[in-house]
Amino acid sequence: MTRSTEPRLLLDLSRLLWRGGRRAPGGIDRFEALFADHLLRHDPEAGFVFTDGGAVRLLPRAVAVAVAGGALARWAGREGDAGCRRVAAYLAGDGGALPVLRLAAGEGRPGLAERLSWAIADLRFRPRRAPVLGPEALAGAVYVNLSHRNLDDPRLIAALAPARARLAHVHDDIPLRRPDFAVPGLPEAFARMFAHLAAGGFALTTNSRDSAARIAATAAARGWALPPARPMPLPLPPTLHGPVQRVRPARPFFVAAGLFTARKNLGTVIEAMRRLNACCAVDLVLVGAPGADAVAALGGRTGPAWLRRAEGLSDAALRRLLGAASALLAPSLEEGFDYPAQEALALGVPVLASDIPVHREYLGGYARLLPAEAAEAWATAMAALLEEGPQAEARALAAAWDAPPAEARCAALAGYARALSA
Repeated sequence: MTRSTEPRLLLDLSRLLWRGGRRAPGGIDRFEALFADHLLRHDPEAGFVFTDGGAVRLLPRAVAVAVAGGALARWAGREGDAGCRRVAAYLAGDGGALPVLRLAAGEGRPGLAERLSWAIADLRFRPRRAPVLGPEALAGAVYVNLSHRNLDDPRLIAALAPARARLAHVHDDIPLRRPDFAVPGLPEAFARMFAHLAAGGFALTTNSRDSAARIAATAAARGWALPPARPMPLPLPPTLHGPVQRVRPARPFFVAAGLFTARKNLGTVIEAMRRLNACCAVDLVLVGAPGADAVAALGGRTGPAWLRRAEGLSDAALRRLLGAASALLAPSLEEGFDYPAQEALALGVPVLASDIPVHREYLGGYARLLPAEAAEAWATAMAALLEEGPQAEARALAAAWDAPPAEARCAALAGYARALSA
């Protein structure tokens, strides 16, 4: 709990207002919601804001409660919800419960669904009617942005100048280093954001030591005078923490979770699965949603009979699915953190992951790391897990990753933000 002499934290909820109504979160969505929930429960003086066109608007605490609490409850789900029933049917042998992958035309591109989600938030919470915070109100506050949202807007940077301190969590610099993995316009937006953070005197945190080093190198190469980004691992949700009950499915399967996009390198494990299915019957279940390049990343709009899609699963349903999976596959070419792989380890589920720096940093010693694009190596490792069965599961449970609880990581971030005022 803060004291009146400590600076007031102002958490920007702009992204969560826009995306909190979704059935399942992205990693940044979950981070913002968990930190908001931490402040709501432990910091009665914390404020919550929405940024719009350069204006910083104060949201009523009741709106923050509704947005963060509603999102976390929706994403957590409950035993027996629709997702749990679908997963249970699939595990019992009903292949139609998790259908074969099919991508509709235009799926994955921002469009009506994005506009509708914002319209619903606008109608429910009326954020543009919230009062604008002027220089005096900002002078004693520490502004915190965990999502990048609107930090490429110079009007916002100017409006935040009177704040006692400004903190941005920069998740990675991948759009700048690998523009081929970014949607059109994102590399340019990231370049503007980095320049504004340097000019605006922001302190920075990031997801990993690897991301901190890469951000520093990118900034130096482009002449941006950014301060060092402090590595602060993201909080893992309590709903996906602690050993999960392991069950035997009617048909063995692996899980890959996250956005269906080229950066996630799903093509490698799909090719490994083709080789595996030449000698045994096994599924690959993709948990997540398509990115703009999903068709190219997955090799077409329709997958083979063993490539299945599970969209919009609650945490309760995901726990049940992972509890029966032979392993979680994390073949990414680039990552700043990799929530799904760390969640799987926290549940005691075997993980096969690409041998990239951030996986070595967080997963080394717990997951088996493989050459990112060596399909034969992935097929061999997957076949070994299928053969070992219970022994592999026992090892995973024995070595279950003992990650700090979400509360500890959120408290550390809040403490660091307050300390910036000194």
